[in-house]
Amino acid sequence: MTKGNCLYKKMSAVGKVLSEDPETKDRYANATDGGRDWFCYSAWLVENRSRWHDGETARCRDSIASRLTSTDIAYVLQYETDADVVAYLKARLIDAVNKETTPIRLAGRGNWLANTHGRWQDFVAKVPTEAEGWSSRKIDISDFFYSRMMPFQEALSNDPDTKRQYELARHGGKEWFCFSWWIAE
Repeated sequence: MTKGNCLYKKMSAVGKVLSEDPETKDRYANATDGGRDWFCYSAWLVENRSRWHDGETARCRDSIASRLTSTDIAYVLQYETDADVVAYLKARLIDAVNKETTPIRLAGRGNWLANTHGRWQDFVAKVPTEAEGWSSRKIDISDFFYSRMMPFQEALSNDPDTKRQYELARHGGKEWFCFSWWIAE
């Protein structure tokens, strides 16, 4: 068995522990497959910190990180405390964003948006006119900017292509997704 295979075997054992530990269970369950792999690697690294610069470990680390999207990296960065790991992930985040925003990828997103326009039409056509305020009082929002983006909340959370990404985002991220899709429309 090569060192790399042995390392992956140890990481899979760590994954079982992370999925059952009450402290890490939720964050592990909410991560994508790539994020789960990174959590396993990171937990394994805590016990084996001296192997950070080891060749086989570096290949394993690069293999896992190459599969992470910018959203995955932003998610796992919330839980990292080691300075070397954070610096590594930040560099990979820049690479992932550059890869995801190439003109070819953005053009593909535009085509995808054109295809989803018909699917989202029923959501986007229903612009709300009032909302419930914090005091349970109805507020007229027909003239507010946010009322134009609110239909995208339901569309993003129900569309199978965007559901997972939208659910993993925090409040500000969700607002940005809605704004971004509103602008694209």
